Amino acid sequence: MRYVMICASPECQFSKSNAYEQGVDQFCPTCGNDLLWKCPHCDRPLRDKSALFCSGCGKRLKNEKAE
Repeated sequence: MRYVMICASPECQFSKSNAYEQGVDQFCPTCGNDLLWKCPHCDRPLRDKSALFCSGCGKRLKNEKAE
């Protein structure tokens, strides 16, 4: 089974696909923020690297950029 990881920072566009057997990285290699591999609201695994909202609960995956 494959999953994706995206950076939790709204300013960073880092994402990658991985197989479960390869483990889950904790931090973004680009900016050092946490990596998301599941929705922070409902724990549904992420499947789309470009998703802005969770396909399970509909909530935003990343915080909005600060003005």
